[in-house]
Amino acid sequence: MSKWRLARRLTVGLAAVAHASSDPVGLLVAHGGGATRVPPRTRRGTVQELARVLDATPCGGAVALAPLVAQLPTAARMVIVSDALGDLEALRKVASAHAVAGALVEFIHVVAREELEPPADVHLARDPEQAALERVLDVRGRTAYRDAFAAFRRDVAQRWRAIGAGYTEVVTSVDPVRAVRAVVMGISVPATVEAR
Repeated sequence: MSKWRLARRLTVGLAAVAHASSDPVGLLVAHGGGATRVPPRTRRGTVQELARVLDATPCGGAVALAPLVAQLPTAARMVIVSDALGDLEALRKVASAHAVAGALVEFIHVVAREELEPPADVHLARDPEQAALERVLDVRGRTAYRDAFAAFRRDVAQRWRAIGAGYTEVVTSVDPVRAVRAVVMGISVPATVEAR
């Protein structure tokens, strides 16, 4: 499962949970073409509408999230589903201002299984956001990459928790239904629960 596909499933699942509690549910999705918004609603069919919007949204592009999130009402409950690439620090600062104003903030960090365990053989690794950035990954490079990625993930978790936000890491090998359940219950998502 790709990070984009998992992010869409998590978003729809969490929207369904909030909607079932009669909470207004909306959507703000950044993509290569800009941003798509669906204002918060409680009416019937809202979750299906969000799913249709996400299905029609192309994956790709490097759009800054912070200016988009800054436009949201400060009292809104927000769930940010992201791979933590891009304008992460600026986004965290905007989310922090929302949290100080009373918003509930949850950050869901979507991680590809291949990012945790890159192939063991020598191969060419390309940055998905910057195709020109590539590097040969050998055994030594693989170890350095894994250590750096683990440190990055720890730092992301610590920084989001420091502003009072919830933080959950979800790996693409995890069943999205179980991941949604874990987020709602506030427990960690095991990386070994395979998707069906």
